[in-house]
Amino acid sequence: MADVKPITPKEVQEVKLNIHPDIIEIVNDLVSKKFRNGEAVVLQKDIISAFMKRNPSFSKDLLFDEGHMDFEPVYRKAGWKVEYEKPDYNGSGEANFKFSFKRKKTNSGPR
Repeated sequence: MADVKPITPKEVQEVKLNIHPDIIEIVNDLVSKKFRNGEAVVLQKDIISAFMKRNPSFSKDLLFDEGHMDFEPVYRKAGWKVEYEKPDYNGSGEANFKFSFKRKKTNSGPR
């Protein structure tokens, strides 16, 4: 019998960083095009639409179920501050990702 071990938290995080390469390319392109005044706001629907054009046999549900839209940690690891905003049920606006530069932490305490 094989020695089966539980997955570790580190292994789960590594699996979660395995995003479909087309998503990364699409987000890179949209961030580059939308970047103004230190930030880029990318609409979730634009990412999905571009992905579905490239991968028509891939279902939108699978895109979410497999976690490919959970790409924020990949970009945070690369140095971005990423915020996801989704309007409330009755709210207006579009679900979006806001990319900005991470601010460097400064030690402003007493010396």
